[in-house]
Amino acid sequence: MEPARFTIRYDGYHASEHELNMGQLGDSLRGLDRLTSTGLIALSEHRYPKRGERFGWQPRVMAPRENCVEIVAIFYPVAGLLPLAHEVLVTGMADLTWRWLSWAFLMKGGREKDAIPHFEKMIELVDKIDGRNRDDMDKQRQFCLDVLERVQPALRDAVKPVGPSCDQVSVIPGGRLQDATVVELPMADAIRSSQKVEVGDMESMRILVDGFIGHNRQVKFEDPTEPGRYLTGHVRDPLIDDVPNLYSNAAGLRQYLDVQAKPSYRDGRLHSIYIMDAKVSEPQEQGRA
Repeated sequence: MEPARFTIRYDGYHASEHELNMGQLGDSLRGLDRLTSTGLIALSEHRYPKRGERFGWQPRVMAPRENCVEIVAIFYPVAGLLPLAHEVLVTGMADLTWRWLSWAFLMKGGREKDAIPHFEKMIELVDKIDGRNRDDMDKQRQFCLDVLERVQPALRDAVKPVGPSCDQVSVIPGGRLQDATVVELPMADAIRSSQKVEVGDMESMRILVDGFIGHNRQVKFEDPTEPGRYLTGHVRDPLIDDVPNLYSNAAGLRQYLDVQAKPSYRDGRLHSIYIMDAKVSEPQEQGRA
């Protein structure tokens, strides 16, 4: 019988050179391990695991591949396997694991609307496995949210490399790259935040650059919606690594830039943006907010 598999892939920054910070990678894998084991026990037994308890699987990983750090997690049954766990293996362990991880990352990563389909499919899979009909979706959702709160440290560990060592981490079911759930820096920062953060879609913005912090890959800019309020822009554009650059020049001249960026919001207000690329605004636009 084929073991269940899913892929964890780290892309961008150091990972593009087939490297990652060792401690951050270790923390990430331990976080994913705990998050996966806790979720599968909670879903299959409808309870939170006892202290030190693990799901009846032994996770292993294969060697990484080139041009990124890609790790295939393989789950093997161990002695004392529960009958239900055996059924999970037969009916889609990798998909259930992927749905749980995707829902957890999206819920805590400021993308709650995107998390809903994963939750619905996750509960549908569990219902098929154990034959129980869990009609009270609200009660199921609250139980899963309670579990999620208790594994928040594992979630933070899982995304530790995102930002300092790679640009994103993906969870891929059964090698289906097109179905990957991708955690980029905006989501990773939302997961790390002690407050609730909402992450928006990519959009075009014009910002007035007021400062540049090269070692952190950041710019300071004036909030377009609240003049006089200054926020942080996290720059993921590779151009920022060569100084002087578009961003440092804009800060020195206090220029406007047209950027493609993902915004994040806290309490309904713009909190920060994640800039993917930029160009200097046309001269006639420089004086407009």
